[in-house]
This record gives sequence, C-alpha cells and structure tokens, in this order.
Amino acid sequence: MSSEVLATVSELAAAQWGLLTTRQAVAQGVTRMQLVRLVDAGLLDRVEQGIYTMVSSTDRFQALHAAWLSLDPGHTVEERINKSREAIVASHTSAAALHAMGDLLSDVPELNTKRRKQTVRAIRLHRLPLTPEDVVLIDALPTTTPERTIADLVQSGHDLTHIADAIRDGHLSGILDLAKLREKLDTVAYRTPYGDGSELLENLLDLVGLSTAALVTSTAKSPVGQLIATTAIQHYQEGLLDQLSTSAFSSGVVEAIKQMTASTSMANLANPALTSGMADAIKQMTATASMANLANPALTSGMADAIKQMTLANRGFTVKDDPHTILQNTKGERQEEKEK
Repeated sequence: MSSEVLATVSELAAAQWGLLTTRQAVAQGVTRMQLVRLVDAGLLDRVEQGIYTMVSSTDRFQALHAAWLSLDPGHTVEERINKSREAIVASHTSAAALHAMGDLLSDVPELNTKRRKQTVRAIRLHRLPLTPEDVVLIDALPTTTPERTIADLVQSGHDLTHIADAIRDGHLSGILDLAKLREKLDTVAYRTPYGDGSELLENLLDLVGLSTAALVTSTAKSPVGQLIATTAIQHYQEGLLDQLSTSAFSSGVVEAIKQMTASTSMANLANPALTSGMADAIKQMTATASMANLANPALTSGMADAIKQMTLANRGFTVKDDPHTILQNTKGERQEEKEK
C-alpha cells in the first residue's frame, strides 16, 4: 500500500470528523480498489455504501456526519460550507443533541435542505426556509441556532415538556438567547394552546421552574430570599418612620404607626380600637413608596378623623358616633366637651 494513498485519505478524513466518501477519494486520485485494500488492512472502516471512516475515529455524531456527507458526496466539507452554509443543515432533534439541549431521541439524523433530496438511507429530511442568521457551525457542521432549533421542535409537534427541558439546558449553559427565542416562538405559537411567543415561552419556562413566577416563589422560600425580603421591609419601614417623625403629627400618632408597621402585614388594621377611617387612611399611605401623598387633600378628612380618634384613644377615651360626646374609661363618668 502506497504511503501517498494513505496520506491522501488521512488528510481528507482529518477535516471531516474522520470520514471520507468514495467520490471525494476518487477526486483526489485514490481508486475504489485502494479503498477496499485500506479496509482489508484495518486502516479504514466502511460506515455505509460510499462512506468510510478512519479506524481511530471516536466521533460520537458519526451517523449524523455521515448522513450529511451522503447528501452531497462529491464535495468536501470546506467546499460545501464556502458555497452555502444553508444548503443542508442539521436541525430538530439532531441540532438539539449537537447543542446539548434536552434529552430528545435523536437516533435518526434530521437535516434541513433547500432542495428536494432523494436518499435510501435512514434520514429524516425537512424543507423549511432558513436565513444565514438561523445557522451556526458546530465542529464544522452547519446547524440551526439554539433558538431556531427550539422553534422547529415546537412546529414539529414535539412534547412541550421535552422542549422545556431543552430550553432549560440551553439557558443554563448560556447559549440560548431568550429574547431571540421569544421572537422565533411567535411564528410557531399557533401550533400550541398559547396565543403568542411570550405566553408560550413563559409556560415552557414554568415547566422547568424558570418562569418569573417560579423564580419568585423559589427565591422567597430560600434563606437568601427571605433575608433580602426582611432587609427590604426594614429599610421601607425606617424610611416611612423618618418621614412621619418630621411631620406635624402628635407623638401618639407616630407611636401608633410604629406599632402597626412593626409587622410585615396590615392585618392589625382591623383592631376595634381603630375606625374604618384610620384603616383606609393607613392603607392609602402605605400603598406608595413615600409619604409625600400625605399632603393630598383626598386624605385630609380621613386622616384628621383617624388622628383625632387615635390621640383620644391613647389618652384613655373611647370615641362614639357623636364627636361631642366622650366616655371616660377610667371612671365611666360622662363628660361634655364643647366644640372648639
């Protein structure tokens, strides 16, 4: 066996995942008989008709690479990529496997072609329009981008749970752009129960615990999330009390507000000691990020009545419906107070 023949074959295979085709070899001056002798010598293995591999090859995607080569066996990988990367592209489950996204069954190579192809091999062919932005090279093999791959899987009707797993892997590995994915899903959402790409993506993310709602829930349950929430509440309360302390409210009002904001909820507004006017006033006040709205005329009457009632309550009185009538709790004696 000529060392020149072996060198030619090795050079061809080195740039093609350890593979070469009969037509490529013949174009380089290697005869079919010489290829057979290389197989007999244990230097080549015959993968399928017209395709060989070096025995030292450890390509885990050999079936996919061989299928891609078989659809245009007369040209090398370099020649085909330079001519058109979008001509024949690994897609769907094959692309997901190349991107290491999910665990979809990819035993049959899936390829997207611009033109109709005839093949007797076990290959699943698609004819979907692709743009150059839809294609990336993975180890020299043209492959649909992660975002386009997910969209193609949705369009083909794959189980959404399996697609969600693929999204999770792509997102966690950093190869998946969720904004681009949302745009791609807009074009295939009609194949699902969801109205558009945003709704579809949110539901897919929710299946794997990555939606906004799921992340908020998981964060809130974690020790770090609870610490963040507690710190935020404390800072809010401190700012609230600082502003109250600089106002014209009586010390009794400030003290009452302090007691209420000492808890993280407003449940104690239902305390019988407070009137509905106070409850409404406090709810409106704490619904905003600052106390600037205290000057709002809409709150004036409610706050005035609430402040009056709380101030009197702090001095030992209970206010009834008649604002001029006060019952003194300590002795139970009725006293009249003239309107100022």
